[in-house]
Amino acid sequence: MNLKEFKQVKSKGGDKKIMKTKIKQEKGITLIALVITIVVLLILAGVSINAIFSENGIIKRAKDAQNKMDQATQNDLDSINELNNWIDGKTNGTTGGNTGKDDDKPFGGEKYNKAEKNNDGTLKANTEYTDSENATVTIPKGFKVLDVAKTEDTDGEQTVSTGLVIQDANGNEFVWVPVNYTATGTLDDDGLDSGFKNTFKRSTTDSNYTEPYASEYGENGAEEKSDYLKMMQSVQKNKGFYIGRYEAGTIEPRKSSTTGISEVVVKRDAYPYIYVKWGEATNTVGNVGAVYLSKHMYDKKDIGATSTLCYGVQWDAAMNFVSSTNDISNSTNWGNYYDNAWTITRTTAKYTDSTNVATGSWTDITSNKSKTKSESILLTTGASDSFKAKNIFDLAGNVGEWTMEAKPSLGRVSRGGSYNMSYGSNIPASIRSIGYPTGSYNNIRFPLSFILVALTTGSMNQKKWINTMLALMRLTRTLAHQILY
Repeated sequence: MNLKEFKQVKSKGGDKKIMKTKIKQEKGITLIALVITIVVLLILAGVSINAIFSENGIIKRAKDAQNKMDQATQNDLDSINELNNWIDGKTNGTTGGNTGKDDDKPFGGEKYNKAEKNNDGTLKANTEYTDSENATVTIPKGFKVLDVAKTEDTDGEQTVSTGLVIQDANGNEFVWVPVNYTATGTLDDDGLDSGFKNTFKRSTTDSNYTEPYASEYGENGAEEKSDYLKMMQSVQKNKGFYIGRYEAGTIEPRKSSTTGISEVVVKRDAYPYIYVKWGEATNTVGNVGAVYLSKHMYDKKDIGATSTLCYGVQWDAAMNFVSSTNDISNSTNWGNYYDNAWTITRTTAKYTDSTNVATGSWTDITSNKSKTKSESILLTTGASDSFKAKNIFDLAGNVGEWTMEAKPSLGRVSRGGSYNMSYGSNIPASIRSIGYPTGSYNNIRFPLSFILVALTTGSMNQKKWINTMLALMRLTRTLAHQILY
């Protein structure tokens, strides 16, 4: 009712009740209109939110476009770097067949040669290294290429294809395992390329094996998933990883599982780190087993890499790497197995047998040591060059290796076979064996015996906003669903 109508009613002596009724009616209509308007706005907001944050929404499409652009940019940079390296090699002689004999043509490429180094030759920062075949890898901070100052490289330690060896300040050695793949530009939510995932994968098709450890199986699942993703992103970014050149060892021999924690070394002629459990349980690491010791090998040391217990997928990649020179399905002839007869002449090596291993009694090889078939003889690390593949020793036999892989209903996975009651023909380097994680053994029947340390040269940094946006998308989609339905 407007003012004019109000005056007319009043002047005519209209009923006050009628006037009040009309006012209330108009107020009611106004409220209904307001409610309808709000509902319509909420519906429109829900539709808009869904259009923006749904599976095929604007943000998802923008993210996909950004990922593809980032990949394309990286591919362009890689191509430019390859061209630059090729031109540099042709003009300056830093790549493409240089042997390091000419001071003006430094072996390892210009970047490695000019990099800041410590007095022991180890790097002060992660640095690109280019070998004589023009293969390029990253050498982590705190490491150096083994004997890079040599004028000759008779064992191939300086070349990726033959097993590039790096060494830290304490003499621990690792070998680069290349993972070459063709990028497709199709990335998952973790930034992993489909071409990479199709190349870098476990050899088993048995769905009972799991890696990372499934979260539904216990408290360690979430942490393992996070660590596994970091490893995968690093291998994709760097196109490879480092694996221990020798079995993880100790300076003094271990006699039993009650032997105190020893310093872990990855050196030749060390005692294998036997009698070590995987962890406290299948889904619990604890602080004394192989997983813990591997992750903390470089505590308080300034290095550009992360040490871990070797993953099953990394072991399979190592098998693929050495398969061009060694038989991974029947490794009797290149491993210390029960059914392999051998003669060792390295006088710095030591041996013991299955009856004396628990006493810690080892014997020096004074001139040579021969073993016939059907003998159980345990050796120190790297005892013979005949047990080497791509500069990695004892992948086959001697003692098996715990890995991060699991078969949750049974235990954790070991690889490689052992010196005791193990045949290289039916338990070769590539085999998967199962052991209870709290067990500590020295033979393959109940694996395992030592820690294999793998190094990853950093990890791909994921943008924080991506994770934030993914969480926001899940929240807003839920709200939109509630509004609309």
